[in-house]
Amino acid sequence: MTQLRLDAVDILAFLASRNPEGFRSMVGGAVGVSPDGGDSVSLAECAAAAAEAGLKESFEARMTERFGEHMRFLGRIERTTRKRCDMLMSALLGPGAEVLDGAAAGDERALSTWTTWVEGREGQFGQEASALLSSWRAFRADLRAAESRWDFTYAEEGSRQNVLGAAAGLVGGRHWDAASSAHPDVVLVNLPFSPFVGVSANDDPAVSEVIGRAAPLLRKCKAALFKVEWEVAARLGLSAGGYEAAIAKAMPRHQVRSVLADNARCSPATGPDLYVAAASAWSGEFSIVALGRAPSDASDPPSPADPVLPIAERVLRGFLRSVELN
Repeated sequence: MTQLRLDAVDILAFLASRNPEGFRSMVGGAVGVSPDGGDSVSLAECAAAAAEAGLKESFEARMTERFGEHMRFLGRIERTTRKRCDMLMSALLGPGAEVLDGAAAGDERALSTWTTWVEGREGQFGQEASALLSSWRAFRADLRAAESRWDFTYAEEGSRQNVLGAAAGLVGGRHWDAASSAHPDVVLVNLPFSPFVGVSANDDPAVSEVIGRAAPLLRKCKAALFKVEWEVAARLGLSAGGYEAAIAKAMPRHQVRSVLADNARCSPATGPDLYVAAASAWSGEFSIVALGRAPSDASDPPSPADPVLPIAERVLRGFLRSVELN
């Protein structure tokens, strides 16, 4: 926003110096403009400040703010994030979101419009235009997932309260009723951590018993998501391979993938969690959605107070967008 405001000041100062009376009548105010344009900058500052205040409530500003949230979650350094946010705001106010979407998708007409606009920019904009499009493409995909709801049934298994069940309710899931269908669409399992999983043919009973209880549903469901507290494993330098193998053995007809979630991004006092997903069919890459839900209206259900729920919900959204449930 800062660079955009500086650009606005320059443009408005030039206009004020060329046509003082017309400019004064357009923006109002009692600041005088001398023939040499000496006071034009102060008047332009006022006009730019007013324009900036209006921009803060605009679609472009909201999108830029969410874009910055997305980049920070992905771990981009602050300098890069701010620079790319300034570039995005200029692009949204220039060719607009529709052209950005089209260019990011490879539409020839949109790409031509985008290229022409970029060529008219000064500085490093042209050098980083491709990176901006790439970031925008990833952002839009995560934004769609952050705002989506899915119609699916789920069952829970695990010895402790399953935060995934709470997340499922927030994204549109319905708790499975055995009387209405033979099996749920998705099974959500909270597994304990053990350093001995995958070490030998016989896994730790604390883990194998939980998987065993869920086995009848796991064999019939379309997809399953397992959560494991991973703080101790991270300290020991363990890989996810043991848990992936154990789950693959219990679900031989499903393909297994995993992601490691850093809960500290939303709750500094909590350690990482491992999420292992199994699906009979995948439609895309299993990755964490790098955006939380936008501020909700009063009709949305309240979120349970759990420090890892914000990340668990993002993982579940990333899981649901990448599996075939129909």
